[in-house]
Amino acid sequence: MFASETLKADREVVLAAVKVDGFALMFASETLKADREVVLVAVKFSGCALQYVSNELKSDREVVLNAVRQYGLALQFASEALKSDHEIALCAVKNSGLALEFASKEMKSDREIVLAAVQRGWTILGMASEQMKSDRKVVHAAIRRNPMDLVFASNELKSDRDVVLSAVNRCDRALKFASEHLKSDREVILAAVTENDASAFEFASEEAKSNRELVLAAVKKNVYALSFASEGFCLHTIKAVAESHNAMVQQLAAANSRISLLEGELQSLTGGQENDAPSRRQKRGRSSEEEEEQQQQPQQPQQQQQQQQQQQQQQQQESDNTLILQACQDGIEVGHAISAQGADLSLNDAFQRIRMTLCGVAASGSVKEEPSEEAMVRCDQLHFTQKSCSKKFRGGPYANCPIEDVITDLISGVLDPTREEWLILDIVRRGDKLFSVDNRRLHCLRMFQQHVGPEQIVWVRTRIQLWHPTFDRFCHNYDTQNGGTTIQIRRGW
Repeated sequence: MFASETLKADREVVLAAVKVDGFALMFASETLKADREVVLVAVKFSGCALQYVSNELKSDREVVLNAVRQYGLALQFASEALKSDHEIALCAVKNSGLALEFASKEMKSDREIVLAAVQRGWTILGMASEQMKSDRKVVHAAIRRNPMDLVFASNELKSDRDVVLSAVNRCDRALKFASEHLKSDREVILAAVTENDASAFEFASEEAKSNRELVLAAVKKNVYALSFASEGFCLHTIKAVAESHNAMVQQLAAANSRISLLEGELQSLTGGQENDAPSRRQKRGRSSEEEEEQQQQPQQPQQQQQQQQQQQQQQQQESDNTLILQACQDGIEVGHAISAQGADLSLNDAFQRIRMTLCGVAASGSVKEEPSEEAMVRCDQLHFTQKSCSKKFRGGPYANCPIEDVITDLISGVLDPTREEWLILDIVRRGDKLFSVDNRRLHCLRMFQQHVGPEQIVWVRTRIQLWHPTFDRFCHNYDTQNGGTTIQIRRGW
């Protein structure tokens, strides 16, 4: 860069420079940028140096081939003719799946090239042609690499049960991109709801969220699935809790208007007979003259009316009894799920867990907490909530990928922790400490902080809320008061 124009035009000097760093070609004279030997040496060391060569050499097949072998994205600097060269395009996408973006339309419809590309990157399927997005083999390969690539599949394949099952088995939240029909499919939904995460139930159809048997089946896998059940089902379950555990009724009375309305309905079931008492007393208080006049009137219409009222009351009572019985049965099943998944909880703790995390929309009004506070926080101020974490991601654009891939992309600048939506950390505040619910993401950010050094501050986007007992499920007896500064990576998944 600081050499004289004479040295920049000196062939031996430039040749020696590009052997050390191909990017040195940037500072060479225009004559040497058109020198085939110099350019070949440069692109073999740094494929990206192809952007600095003459237009004539950007059409040289050997030069471009050597460039994309070293750096697949160098395909963007090749001539339009060579972007349609099968061998060059294949070499480029094998080096970097993102190179598919710069291939010709013809190459984006080539099955071999697209298959190679989707196996070397994430969200690559979105760059392929519509024809490839309908190719079953290509889509299967894409979702094996990144299950969230289901979003790019054709509508036909989003309705393909095997394809969707393959995606949700790898990343539960891929259910979001399935067809409406499969969002009501029992097997697909239960595959998405796992013991570790029930959030995918959010994307099930409204029909599925209201299906009593399906909701209970999901709750048996993960009790937190009830958080996403329909409002009607949640109210139903709250009634079950009230009927099954009388000790909770007083606490339920302080819940939101929906719950109060529900309790009012429950009271009406038992208060109907008392409401009839005034009318009976009023009848007894009639004057003898009125009674004599009524006795003189025909009795048959009055008897029929009374019989109809009795029948209606009996039918209503039977319907109410059925509802209460079903609610109690649901309450028992949910209770069993809580017992199995929530260890030993006191009655009060069990109620808090049900109300805070299971009743979802129906009980949200009873949660007197401020909404999550979004804030930029220094990475070195965040703590882990477990002693170890798995080495692969389960969701997001890096689903099923080693956390080293994310660390590498953070270090290389591909990812910006202050801009990436999926890197936003859910944080809980306990005393004067902040704890991350997602330990894998925090580990990646910690490694990035270690790379840049303590002198550079790494800012992290967070959503902060107060600690609640329900967050203890993330800790697994981990001493968050004294620990949280280090974490180990588990072997295997």
